[in-house]
Amino acid sequence: MINYAQNVLGKESSLSDKTRLILLITGIIALVIAIVGVVVTLLIRKKMLKKYLILDELNEIKKLKYINPNYGMVLDGIKKEYQNIDGDFFVAFLVNCVYLNKFNRIYVEDDSDYLAISISELTQKPVYINNNVKESHFLTLKPILQSTNLITNSAIKDWDLLVINNNNDFINSIKQNKDFLNDNGMMVLVFNQIKEIKEQKLLISELGFRYETLKIKNKNVILLAKNSIKSMVEESNN
Repeated sequence: MINYAQNVLGKESSLSDKTRLILLITGIIALVIAIVGVVVTLLIRKKMLKKYLILDELNEIKKLKYINPNYGMVLDGIKKEYQNIDGDFFVAFLVNCVYLNKFNRIYVEDDSDYLAISISELTQKPVYINNNVKESHFLTLKPILQSTNLITNSAIKDWDLLVINNNNDFINSIKQNKDFLNDNGMMVLVFNQIKEIKEQKLLISELGFRYETLKIKNKNVILLAKNSIKSMVEESNN
């Protein structure tokens, strides 16, 4: 069959049968390698995604819009006073969790007051913070804030929602705050790489927590609770 090959001028190919066979085999090998590479890449990606609880950004925003139709105007007004802020996706997720689980006692530890103000304004609930309110921001925003209530001092020791949104060591943060989370509450912490969680998986269990990890845009988030986390979050995705 190889002898039928001809060039575009109708002349027999100058390549020998052996050479053409080698080229054919080489092409087949290259094709197989390419296919295997694509399959392996897809499998690795699928495996990585399984490590995270998957949330749909549009769905989270849609739910927030249903809860507060003016959320976009509210957040856009607040954003003007800040340079580096958390995206709407993260804010929407936290606000939706507050409504879904009927959280009332909310604590936010952050290097900025943007997240705390956004949650308080959109949920119309008080948010307790770690003394990071900037008076200049708050005074400027006061005319557009309808329901924001930030409290810097509190004797509350059983939080419904505890958010640690900074670059502190997340294991130390868990140890420092674990006794302040009530039995039906949820702790939300930011971490750098998934391998940190894998390395501390046993310790997290020993501390009495179940956990799930989330990828929210460029932010890695771990959710911890004493009860099932998926039921707390996935119900909101129906």
